[in-house]
Amino acid sequence: MFRITALRASPLASVGLVSVLSCVTSPERFVSNCESRVSINNRDISSSRPTRSLSVYQGLEFCTRTIRLIKTAGKVAVLYKILPDSPLEAKVNECEERLKVAQIDYTGDGSSESQAAKGSDRPVSDRPVSNRLTTEQLRQKVYTSSQLLAEAEEELRESGAEDNKNRKAARWIVDLCRTNGGCYIKVGQHLANLDYLLPQEFIEELRVLYNDNPVSEFKHIKSLIENELGSSPHDLFSDFREKPLASASLAQVHVARLKESGRLVALKVQHPSVKRTGHGDIFALTKIIRFVERNFVEFKFGWLVDEIAPQLYKELDFVNEAENGRRAKELLEEKFKGRVVVPEVLEKYSSERVLCMSFEEGFCSTDLKEIEKNELSKTDCAKLISQVFCHQVFNTGFVHCDPHPANVMLRRGEGGKPVVVLVDHGLYKTLPADFRVTYCDFWVSIVTADIPLMKETCAKMNVGKMFPLLAAMVTARPFDEVLDRRRSGLLGLGGSKKADKERKERKDRRRKKREGKKKGLDESADAAMLRGYAVRFMGEILKLLEDVPRELPLLLKMNDCLRHIDHALGQDKNSNLEVCAKWASGGKLKAILEDKRKGLLQRMRAYVNHWLLLLRVKVLFGFLLRS
Repeated sequence: MFRITALRASPLASVGLVSVLSCVTSPERFVSNCESRVSINNRDISSSRPTRSLSVYQGLEFCTRTIRLIKTAGKVAVLYKILPDSPLEAKVNECEERLKVAQIDYTGDGSSESQAAKGSDRPVSDRPVSNRLTTEQLRQKVYTSSQLLAEAEEELRESGAEDNKNRKAARWIVDLCRTNGGCYIKVGQHLANLDYLLPQEFIEELRVLYNDNPVSEFKHIKSLIENELGSSPHDLFSDFREKPLASASLAQVHVARLKESGRLVALKVQHPSVKRTGHGDIFALTKIIRFVERNFVEFKFGWLVDEIAPQLYKELDFVNEAENGRRAKELLEEKFKGRVVVPEVLEKYSSERVLCMSFEEGFCSTDLKEIEKNELSKTDCAKLISQVFCHQVFNTGFVHCDPHPANVMLRRGEGGKPVVVLVDHGLYKTLPADFRVTYCDFWVSIVTADIPLMKETCAKMNVGKMFPLLAAMVTARPFDEVLDRRRSGLLGLGGSKKADKERKERKDRRRKKREGKKKGLDESADAAMLRGYAVRFMGEILKLLEDVPRELPLLLKMNDCLRHIDHALGQDKNSNLEVCAKWASGGKLKAILEDKRKGLLQRMRAYVNHWLLLLRVKVLFGFLLRS
């Protein structure tokens, strides 16, 4: 059974009580602690935050929200730590322990030095025969244990037991997110993308946070529009639909029609409570994380607070979102020529808390029924979405960092081809040119199994000896698939008799899946293996995220979102790697061509290397996907 091993009810309760008391007894201090000035495009947005002391109502509201958080944390702790397991849950626990032992045996002491040694320049074939055989046997033990765990988890899910602890805990978390709203929903949406880290019950329950979010009453929405735009919505527009089209974590969307042209527009209106509660939510999150950091050395989530707090303030400012949208529209529509649509911003009806855009038809990118109804290819949809974000990461360096399925919509275009409709441009990251080139090299090193290049690029990102760990996090692959590739020259493609046997076994599994046997079990085994590695190396993962450049955690968040979309569309894991390899190589070529210090010979060499890599990737990935 998946357990929240780091959870301790008493520390959470203690820090929660401290947070509540500090708010009630010293609201002015609470406000000052919440504020850290953030500048967007040389424009100070601190005016969007409270500048006077909290009212009694705001203090009580903060206390209530924090108490809900503490209560939910306590319930989850009791559920996993005190209540007995059902027989099926006990079976899952036993399989988890078996997998844990197998992974410890395979990875040795689990240290970064041990993992770095496995990824050394010395090829696997150069190691002693006895060690190589032992390693193969231990690796097979990990795969077998993962398969047994996947089968046990599937049996537990199919039992439909109402006392399934995972489902209970997930529902409590969803209730907390929906009740508190705002920041909590943002966190829940991100958790819903972690298909390969959280049990399936969590993913299934948390997915409702993509679309089914609390709706603000129209009277409050009307009042906010009047304050922001100077008139009521019915005076501003010839038609204004009071029932929102959709509701997200920070805002809800209403459809309206312009008086002068009759054009349909989408009016994104911030939830009135978000501005008031957002600062308190950040404060509570900061207090809890800092407290646990001080008392538990292995807990290193400080980077999370440092990254979330300023980004949330940016997302609450719709002027910033409008600027991001205009720039993204220019960069994407120029490149993809009608295959990507970014809504046009109408400044006349926009402000810091209201955003008016052209109305664009579309449906959620993971809505398989709509994809089938519109006769779109799931493969074409997944490939286009990957290309859009690869272009942002590797070419422009201006990256949409919140591409969950509701923000990446699809519709049918000319010739029956998919069109991506990209919305919600509040969270963007501009990658420095040198970081972007380094990240391009890192991806090239992953797909070509170039260990020296991987080491070199990771050193530039302060990763050092933990480069295999970062490669596994980026690709969501088990460590051994990232490390032991020197024989093959490509991630996921072996070059030995054993690799041929594994390909034959994969082919047999696909045939069984077509016949309806053990459907999805292979993917579940991979997910179980990755969850085991995540728990095993959690300390090093947290340390890595604390040390790397601040751009990297947001890119990892983006990867989680896109991986979830790929998984929902039923795509082979290697197909996304192929797209990333091509665009990363193209991004590196672009950087060299734009560098005026590079001579003609260097540019020609870059062209040749790029096309050779494309040919190599095309041939090898094509062979892998057919196998």
